[in-house]
Amino acid sequence: MSDGYTSTLLGGRTRSLNRYFADWVSKRFDMPVETRELIARLAEASSLALQLKHSCLDLAQLPALAEPALTELLGDVDAAQIAALAPDHAAVSCERATRAPLVRSADGRRVWLQKYFLFENAVAHRIRTLGAAPVSVLNAAQQEALATLYPAQEPAASSQRRATEMALRQRLSVISGGPGTGKTWTVAAVVALLQLADRQTQQPLKVALAAPTGKAANRMMESLRNAAHSERFRDLLATDVLPDKASTLHALLAIGYDTVKPRRDAQNPLDCDVLIVDEASMIDLPMMARLLAALPDPARLLLLGDQEQLSSVEAGGVLADLCAGHEALGVPVAVLEHNYRNRDQPELQALAGAVNQGLWPAAASAGPIRLHELVSGANERAAPPWFEAALPHYEQLQQAACASGNPLELLSQLQKFQLLCALREGPAGVSGINARFLTALAPDRFANPPWFAGLPVMVLRNDRARGLFNGDVGLVLPVQQDTSGHWQLAPNRAHDVSALRACFPLAGASDREAGMEAVKRAQMPPFEPAFAITVHKSQGSEYERVSLVLPDSPERLGGRQLLSRELLYTGITRARSGLDVWAGSGVAEAACAQRTHRMSGLTEQPHDE
Repeated sequence: MSDGYTSTLLGGRTRSLNRYFADWVSKRFDMPVETRELIARLAEASSLALQLKHSCLDLAQLPALAEPALTELLGDVDAAQIAALAPDHAAVSCERATRAPLVRSADGRRVWLQKYFLFENAVAHRIRTLGAAPVSVLNAAQQEALATLYPAQEPAASSQRRATEMALRQRLSVISGGPGTGKTWTVAAVVALLQLADRQTQQPLKVALAAPTGKAANRMMESLRNAAHSERFRDLLATDVLPDKASTLHALLAIGYDTVKPRRDAQNPLDCDVLIVDEASMIDLPMMARLLAALPDPARLLLLGDQEQLSSVEAGGVLADLCAGHEALGVPVAVLEHNYRNRDQPELQALAGAVNQGLWPAAASAGPIRLHELVSGANERAAPPWFEAALPHYEQLQQAACASGNPLELLSQLQKFQLLCALREGPAGVSGINARFLTALAPDRFANPPWFAGLPVMVLRNDRARGLFNGDVGLVLPVQQDTSGHWQLAPNRAHDVSALRACFPLAGASDREAGMEAVKRAQMPPFEPAFAITVHKSQGSEYERVSLVLPDSPERLGGRQLLSRELLYTGITRARSGLDVWAGSGVAEAACAQRTHRMSGLTEQPHDE
């Protein structure tokens, strides 16, 4: 880097791309040496911040992040220096003039890459517009149905009633709550009462359902159908008002494989009266901007999620921003707290609540929760205790895969138990754990990719032609179709590769009667074994029992802040009835103390003049 600016590879976090970008910005524009150095540092730090999933640089929030690379890059830079740059500087413009590659706030506190400033600005503008839309009035039929759905003698349902009323009265609503707090039932009530109003106007209600992943979308679709067939909604919610299937956000917006540009946008909006999006915590900033742009007037948008869960895997934490800054943005937010699902296992709910407060129990070895301490530096060749505890489950699954019966019953076993990891690599990561199981269970351990009866697999890339999406988990089984076209296990062909197919329980799959998609190995999109999956990939799923494997020591993280309170909470709340946590001494406590914080300027975006 010229003019006295030297970029270093700080803590292994600064990639070459960040340095090249800084070099490009500093050399492209004519400026004094001292200004060039400042702008080069801002450019590299802004690019690095995006790599670390932040949507901007925020000098006020930077100290709390404890991110050495950003701290060293920006060191002595303060907001006054940045604010002193000309508002229409060729390299760093003010937020009112966004032609430059970098954008600063008027006070110099924040710096964005231009593209992400525009994303934030678009989201803030659209959110404020939706929030300021005229409030709907409930008619007499809706009010009567509301009283029937939420009787006054059921105080636990009062928060659901408030959330339902809010969603009925507003064009934009956010409902946040953990698993089992009634988000799906609230959505069913909203759809039923909107449908009730439309019956009087003779206008059919067009509902669109979506989620960031196919797994989450299918799960929402299944839950809503179950609610529609329940006694509570039988006379209120007609199943024909629900769409045939829920979509991923990519499919909803018609985003192709080779581009992020959607075919559904402001010029070609979605065809719906109500758009309901589940697992909104997984939506990154660019996707939220594209989603809001495609929302037609005067459609309603209902965002569902859990603000305490992990944020998106890309830049931004939009749901958390909307919940924290709802007053500044004019966003109506309802929080559901009463847990209906874990009434028989209150310990799980109590542990999740304690983690949200930064508290980790000293011990728990009774009831549904078991905490196990891993010994740091143990012999890695020896079978870890979490492996010995999980192996019988997968051995039984493999044996059952070679027997006769209905494959759907076997697929349901995938929801009984799941190993979850914080890391991708290492002996306590997905790659190390899956390799260990393959060594123990694979008939041919050298097959690449492995393919045998009883192998759980995870899809790594969307394949809309077969209804498979990134994160979908299935099971390799020997199957054949009977004379009616239904899939059945074929135990006599368990070692015949041509009979082995990856089977997925899918809503709207090609084999609709069986509710299953069976895919040959040659037709599979990229996949990997799924004996263990990351906590990130588990979002949108629940299992009867979860075994959460953390590192045996903080040193395994190599200084990276990968463990967090949100990761622990997300892993814990995947369990419906039982939880095992395997961690080295002090690891879970350290994770509990570490909050995920993403720098953002969404709630501070200026109002349009």
